[in-house]
Amino acid sequence: MGMIHGEIDGETIGVARDTAVVLAFAFIFRMTCMTLQNGLLRAEGDTVYILRAELACQWLIAIPLTSMAALVWGLPFPLVFIAINSEENVKAVISGYRVHRRKWVQRLVETGTRP
Repeated sequence: MGMIHGEIDGETIGVARDTAVVLAFAFIFRMTCMTLQNGLLRAEGDTVYILRAELACQWLIAIPLTSMAALVWGLPFPLVFIAINSEENVKAVISGYRVHRRKWVQRLVETGTRP
């Protein structure tokens, strides 16, 4: 198969195809997470929660899971790619739960009488 970058073997094309399928499903959670966190929670002033969720999901879930999947378990790349994107799945679920509970609603402007 002639490509721009020369000959590519079938195994490489298979890994790329499988990774693209994983990425397509990961985008569902990634866009949900972006909409909830950047569009709703951050706009309403719930930035401390977003910081905690970002740090916790990245350092407690994605990085350890990815390193275990790649270095310890020796999984193929599409499964390691799932581990890389695992933080987006968790952030989408916990942010959706926070929005559902309406814990994010905060008063941003003080109301009062004018002197």
